[in-house]
Amino acid sequence: MFKTEKDVNTRSHNALSKKDVKKLAQSVQSAFTVTEEDMARLLPPKAELIVMKLASKALLYFDASQAPPQPIFFDSNGRNSLYPTVYALWRCPDMVPTVLTHPAVSKPLCNGADLMLPGVVNAAASVAALPLGSKCCVKVRGNAMAVAVGETSVDAEHIEKHGTAQGIAVTVYHSYMDSLWAMSGTVPNEGFQKGLVLPTESLEEEDEEDTDEEDSSDAAGEGESAAEEEAVPSEALLDGLEGMALQEEGITLHGEEGEGQADEEGEEAEQKAIPEVDGSSMSQDELLEFSFMMAIKKSVKDSKLPMLVSEFFAQHMLLCRPVGSTLDIKKSSYKKIGKFLQAMATDRRIRMLDEKGNLSLQAINRSHPAYKEFRTGVATERDTARAEAAVIAEESATQSCSVREAYRFSAALRPLLPEDFDLDTYWAHAEASQP
Repeated sequence: MFKTEKDVNTRSHNALSKKDVKKLAQSVQSAFTVTEEDMARLLPPKAELIVMKLASKALLYFDASQAPPQPIFFDSNGRNSLYPTVYALWRCPDMVPTVLTHPAVSKPLCNGADLMLPGVVNAAASVAALPLGSKCCVKVRGNAMAVAVGETSVDAEHIEKHGTAQGIAVTVYHSYMDSLWAMSGTVPNEGFQKGLVLPTESLEEEDEEDTDEEDSSDAAGEGESAAEEEAVPSEALLDGLEGMALQEEGITLHGEEGEGQADEEGEEAEQKAIPEVDGSSMSQDELLEFSFMMAIKKSVKDSKLPMLVSEFFAQHMLLCRPVGSTLDIKKSSYKKIGKFLQAMATDRRIRMLDEKGNLSLQAINRSHPAYKEFRTGVATERDTARAEAAVIAEESATQSCSVREAYRFSAALRPLLPEDFDLDTYWAHAEASQP
């Protein structure tokens, strides 16, 4: 649903009134399993909430009190068909039922694929236990944070009739790494890599605690020694690890690098220390101008224009503020971001368009003296995020996934087997070869 940037093209956006926030809260409480504590995390009392209407008629609800703002719910058709985003699920992991999958399966999920039945861990105890069309989330074994959101496409009757060898288990509407996630671009833990989600807990310990996930623990134990000797990582995992140049691509950024990239060539490759600006000594007006200039020179590309003011502020200016500083527009002399950007437009640094109250950034004057004189070689929050992502990538680069061969009966052989026989029972090669 949110596979490309076009899928989040915005028609309009408005702040929610207290009445609208109350209505949204009622919808959340009726649609999901949430406590009062969960509601306080999802819709904080003093949070500034914004609703965006997309070209597809879907609605996005943002928590603008976060930096950058986070989408927390989406209405898929604008008719109160409410779903939580991964950000909401990272705040309240148990608000919808969970379907577990394997780490290697997270790669196609991050690319927008649906979750297939063969990729589900113990489908008979998870997907089959939910009614058809149930809202659910997908998590990787060993990582408590959701990687995707959708609804079930099969039920117990389907699995009993056709087995788990093929078919779609969960139709995915939104996932980590899609364009909706990229509107905020943050991650909940170190397991979330570029295009891949890895466990943060030991899978061996998890297997011991939950024996239902693998009925044939003896067979798994026999294959363990062989797997340890060869330590063969899966192809999907290797592909994901090879793409983890996070310090170059930026895991917490939305979009591509700005037109002013020539000013910072070789900075990241050489990993030189970037000087920091003391943001605490700046006034809010000075911080605004600094972040604005850094954003238009280092972050915003002409091909991304025009751009809504809300998107420019949330996804570019906030990330381009000095390290350790807080950008609070209400404490500045401008009070509103629109007034500040209009002042920049009056100074001919940018060109703005006001269309029925919706301000958008149309063009950047890259020949303006202030643009030419501004220097980008100082540390910003974006650089800090990149450095943290690079450390995470380096620490996780040594992780691998063990693969072992196993066999089980197909659903077609059900009439030949005892009634209480579990089709999800697996055997090692040596056991399967025995008469």
